[in-house]
Amino acid sequence: MAHHLTAAADHEHAVDQWLKAGQHAAERLAHLEAIRHFERGLAVLTKLPEGPARNGREIELQLSRGLSLITKEGFISEAANQAYRRARELGENQADRQQLFTAVYGLWQWTAGSGDLIEGRRLSETLLELTATRADDGLRLQAHHSAWATCLHGGQPAASREHSSAGRRLYDPDHHRSHRLLFGGHDPGVCARMFLALGEWVLGYAEQALASGTEGMVLAERLALPEPGGCAPQLLAAPYQSR
Repeated sequence: MAHHLTAAADHEHAVDQWLKAGQHAAERLAHLEAIRHFERGLAVLTKLPEGPARNGREIELQLSRGLSLITKEGFISEAANQAYRRARELGENQADRQQLFTAVYGLWQWTAGSGDLIEGRRLSETLLELTATRADDGLRLQAHHSAWATCLHGGQPAASREHSSAGRRLYDPDHHRSHRLLFGGHDPGVCARMFLALGEWVLGYAEQALASGTEGMVLAERLALPEPGGCAPQLLAAPYQSR
């Protein structure tokens, strides 16, 4: 459909179909194919008149492209960084606050993956501020998601434990399992439990760490995820195996 609509110069519908094609490919983990579809959509987008509608479509394309780039190239993908920066630039002037949140989250993820703890903390605090007065549990979950990783990597295991616990309470597998297709490429419920285990281990609560880590593994298996935790370091397995 995207090819036919592009050839027919039906640019508005073509852009929408390139976005759908890319999202469908990403759901099947065909991220190289997804990136190509998103980039075709961005190319066609330039033929639409400027305005909020065009900006909204570009934000969706950039956010989807950014996630596929991070999944394919890793958290330090410069192309993903540029995609999220562009999405944030456009999102600042749009009414859709979820788009803006997702763009800032993508920037946080890139910054954290690049090792910039100071900027990562600033962006995490922005995410917490954006969700402070919102009733959307999903966005609040992801704001805590950024905080539990930022705090643990920044040497604050107690704060990380608090955010992980909050995320664990907010997480609903029926409502939030699709988040791996929107935020970071992995399940936030599994990640919360694995980071909770890390925080508890560092703080000396070995039995609690074992229980939290085991719960995360069980959830990952139940959701049939390719690997547990996504953003949780693989060293999690070591203390459990030693027991």
